Amino acid sequence: MSRKSLTLLTAALALGGLAAPGLLASPAQAQVMQSYLPRRLTHGDMEILRAEAAKLSPGDTKTEKWTNPKTRHSGTVTIKKQYEKSGMTCRKFDYTFHTGTSTDGLPYTLDWCRKPNGEWAIVNG
Repeated sequence: MSRKSLTLLTAALALGGLAAPGLLASPAQAQVMQSYLPRRLTHGDMEILRAEAAKLSPGDTKTEKWTNPKTRHSGTVTIKKQYEKSGMTCRKFDYTFHTGTSTDGLPYTLDWCRKPNGEWAIVNG
């Protein structure tokens, strides 16, 4: 998968628990997110990833590592920046995954913005 293809991940909707404390993706958002990330990631992987991402906030820790001992999948989530877009607070995150595929280690980028109703959604960066 090319870097350009991976950057297209930012053109979607919402990977919350991966973005900010208290940020939890709805089942629909999690399904959308799953469609952008490596297919080998399990629900358990996603739960661990969300928990690690929730630890990140601008100005604090920049990267969290995650590992699922059941699947042996792992990776990182890195907060890149926080910014304002259309009156919403947004955060850009980079993710890497190690699931035993040819795309292991490639960066995935997602931008999350807090919508007026308080939910976080993936947006175009």
